[in-house]
Amino acid sequence: MRSLSTLLVVVAAVCFVGMARGDDDAKKAKKPMAGIVEKFDADGKTITVKMGKKKDPNATSTTFNFTDETKFYLRDAEGSEKEVKASDVTAGKRVQIVKQTKDGKEIATKVTMVERKK
Repeated sequence: MRSLSTLLVVVAAVCFVGMARGDDDAKKAKKPMAGIVEKFDADGKTITVKMGKKKDPNATSTTFNFTDETKFYLRDAEGSEKEVKASDVTAGKRVQIVKQTKDGKEIATKVTMVERKK
């Protein structure tokens, strides 16, 4: 009886840790990644972004796929956002991307172009 109680406690603890880790993954997926657009391919539905600071020599490029459900926004220097078309994204624009991983691919769910104050 005692070993059954111990087993149930261990199983419950493992389940709880697994659920907490899943919550962390969900939060991480919602945190936007920032960088500069290097290439935008509307036909191939991909966007390649140099992640990190503009002049960072160690910055890496990441290619994200996007779908018809991906939302595109423009945030002006004052912070207000408006929805735009995917075709408005061009190389050299600063972006923030919210993504999810699906079938081993990085899928952009929200792309926000960010204008800086001049």
